[in-house]
Amino acid sequence: MDDIFEHLGKRYSGLGIYIDLKEAFDAVDHSILLHKLYNYGIHSIVYDWFKSYISYRLQYTAMQHFTSDNAAVTCGVP
Repeated sequence: MDDIFEHLGKRYSGLGIYIDLKEAFDAVDHSILLHKLYNYGIHSIVYDWFKSYISYRLQYTAMQHFTSDNAAVTCGVP
């Protein structure tokens, strides 16, 4: 912040880049993530751990006395 104010005081131009990562992990596709992990050299036991952690997860919605059917979760990070 000090550098920013110093440069503004000298009338330099500035540029800010803002990235909203609030929901970024909700959009991670599991198959793409696993493919990238493998390509980055994550193999064997560590790869299998990640795969088992994010694969075969189910979700359902419950409201009062009603529940939906189970649905596979294919994206997002638990």
